[in-house]
Amino acid sequence: TIGALEVTALTRDVVEAIEMDCGGMNGAFIKAARRELGVSVKDISDRTKISVYMLRLIEADDLTELPAKVYLKGYLTQVARLLQLPVNDVVSGFFRFHRVP
Repeated sequence: TIGALEVTALTRDVVEAIEMDCGGMNGAFIKAARRELGVSVKDISDRTKISVYMLRLIEADDLTELPAKVYLKGYLTQVARLLQLPVNDVVSGFFRFHRVP
């Protein structure tokens, strides 16, 4: 079986720096944080059962084929939790960035 990810949570300063570099808590932020932690998209997919395709759409900030907000919120929550990112900030920031009501 696949266990939890062995990642050391990013410090608040690092999270804030990535957020500044990416212009918000968007897909680019999630991608940068994931890379900073040395985690692959496949690692996330294996543990969350979210398809690699969906994860790549999220990271690309491509909302055209993403599911309804309720499902997307669940995906973002799982990814943020797995990467030990501030879940509420990631979810609300992602929707705010994309102006999703």
